[in-house]
Amino acid sequence: MEQRSKHCSVAATSQGTVTKEDACYRFHHSVNYSVYEYLGVNREKDGTYVFRTWAPGADSVSLCGDFADWVDGIPMLPVTDAGVFECRVKALQNNVEGARYKFKITKNDKTVFKTDPLAKYCEITPGNASVVRTAFNHTFTDGAFLSARDTRYIATDEEMSVPLNIYEMHLGSFMRHADGGYATYTEIADQLVPYIRQMGYTHVEFLPVAEHSSQDDLGFLTTGFFAPTSRHGTPDEFAALVDRLHAAGIGVILDFAPDRFAVCEHGLSEYAIAPVYECKEFPQGTKQAYFDFSRSEVRNFLISGAYYWIHRFHVDGYRVLTEREDPATLSFMQELLAGIAKTHPGIIMITEAPAKKLFGKAPKLAIKSYKAWTRDVLDYITLDPTARMNHPVELTLKTEKENTRKRFILPIAYEDVSGGKRSLIERLQGSYEQKFAQMRTLYMLQMTYPGKKLNFMGNEYGQFREWCHDTQLEWFMLGYDMHRRLQRFVSDLNHVYLTCPPLYEKDFNSQGFERILTLGEMIAYRRFGCNNEEALVLLSYAAMDLSDLLLPVSGEYAAYEAVIDTSSDLYTGKRCPRDKRYKTVCIDGGYYLKVPVLALSGLLLVADQSTRQPSDLII
Repeated sequence: MEQRSKHCSVAATSQGTVTKEDACYRFHHSVNYSVYEYLGVNREKDGTYVFRTWAPGADSVSLCGDFADWVDGIPMLPVTDAGVFECRVKALQNNVEGARYKFKITKNDKTVFKTDPLAKYCEITPGNASVVRTAFNHTFTDGAFLSARDTRYIATDEEMSVPLNIYEMHLGSFMRHADGGYATYTEIADQLVPYIRQMGYTHVEFLPVAEHSSQDDLGFLTTGFFAPTSRHGTPDEFAALVDRLHAAGIGVILDFAPDRFAVCEHGLSEYAIAPVYECKEFPQGTKQAYFDFSRSEVRNFLISGAYYWIHRFHVDGYRVLTEREDPATLSFMQELLAGIAKTHPGIIMITEAPAKKLFGKAPKLAIKSYKAWTRDVLDYITLDPTARMNHPVELTLKTEKENTRKRFILPIAYEDVSGGKRSLIERLQGSYEQKFAQMRTLYMLQMTYPGKKLNFMGNEYGQFREWCHDTQLEWFMLGYDMHRRLQRFVSDLNHVYLTCPPLYEKDFNSQGFERILTLGEMIAYRRFGCNNEEALVLLSYAAMDLSDLLLPVSGEYAAYEAVIDTSSDLYTGKRCPRDKRYKTVCIDGGYYLKVPVLALSGLLLVADQSTRQPSDLII
């Protein structure tokens, strides 16, 4: 029989009647995905605040704070043999809730003051103390949304035959105050919720919102894995932002980098004046450290963090980004993805880790962010349009076979428009009008090609300046006609995507896609829905108009409707010479649509179901 620490005491958690003895044993030696109910600060029924932290090897630990002495603090006692220290503080005139605190940790006559790794709220930067937060006042009203989510987005569903179109964004630069100060979660919600509805996205994806010391790392070097950043407000206000998005039918995905953290004096690095959370083999003197996944405590800490945001803030998914692919990291990723798929099957998990290394022949637990598609497409679309005749269209040939049988998301993400790469529209060659035409064809390709969708903020209206995390997006660009028309195009295309089953029902099924033409700078393909619905896409990357093209079709439908034409006067300000309806013609026993091919354009045609012909009439 396994031995528990003799120092553990008993209490209940939200998992039922779970003893603190079991909680601390599982934290050290097994699986405990609700570590936040054991470590950090929690309030008992009699009002007592219980502070616990894990500092193995420390000689002593004290609690310092506004309600105690900031120099010596309140001594904490070891309650496990593996380094958990605890103290209890009675609430006096409500002077504990909302107070700042740190842990004073001493070893070999050296002392450090550390923030609580499990703090639920942190002091506003540049301060770095933890803040006691055990009372949460926001009451969610999103029960219907969560129920629908858990039946629509199933992690192990091979097909995932629902639309998924993500607006990736950075809270700190989506909008700012006139003086450059951060907007609050409430102010962001006021603008973001109606905008996402208007634009037709299904989800937002926030770059890391967990507390971090520096904006320069975009939040990926976290200091508070359980605390929404205080730059924009309180945890309750973040919860309200999520709730308002859910009320509008919009899901919320978070970026999560669980393999690394910030190296800073008050953070996790050398937490007990020696490595605790980090790998010992990584070099010192860098701004980031990597987690030691060989320790059960570290794995439990991180997976508990993922569970906490699902439980406390009702988030709907994660994009999990790791820099390492070593066996320990992949093992941790498997545990994280399998655990969430089992307990929360409606949570969307996106990863960039190699699928074969991560899953082998295991069930599909995540969608892979398909960076190879992004690379190939951007390499082609940024060619000079007048010189593309020397580069026959290759933008999907390399990845097509792979993409139509695996679970991929097609991303044009923040890393594609930052770090010196320039904005998308700035990278495109040609005249001013040609740049916008190519942006429309790029979006048309992404939204009609097999795979779920992700786009970074600012792309939708063609911001020319490279994205900068320190300043607000250049929304003033919408005062210019072509930027406003591009935004209108993206909105219209997004809404068509939501209502056109062939564009999403068989994303991960080879039967949902058929290439019908690759000719010079042109590409055409068909998409199919689960109920025989059909859509046809024609894209031309040529810099000039070409002769009319006969597009081969099945003959099952007598007519097709043009639901999106990138050359429409709505998007160009000029008269479009193409029709809105095309009839099927029979030539030498084959069936075709005769379609004009316009320069730098895309056309999305949907089969008119009312013109479907009985199979015995099709020659």
